Amino acid sequence: MCPAIYLGLIALALYYSAARLDQLALSEAVGDGQWVQVASGWAIATQLWPLLLAVMLLASGLTLFVARRLHARGGRAGEAGR
Repeated sequence: MCPAIYLGLIALALYYSAARLDQLALSEAVGDGQWVQVASGWAIATQLWPLLLAVMLLASGLTLFVARRLHARGGRAGEAGR
């Protein structure tokens, strides 16, 4: 795929994320119905990076597992059901 298409898709994803994240806040319960705001906007990403890293590793492992299973069957992705 053309690098310009990748850059365009990344730019669209960042634009969409910026619009959505500005409206969100990360809060934590501290006691009797009390909540403390931990982060808002892009600061949420810095608070959740361990979770995002774990999801990325899980998705990579799942992709590798599926690719190896398809390769072991001797088929391609389009011929998996035949």
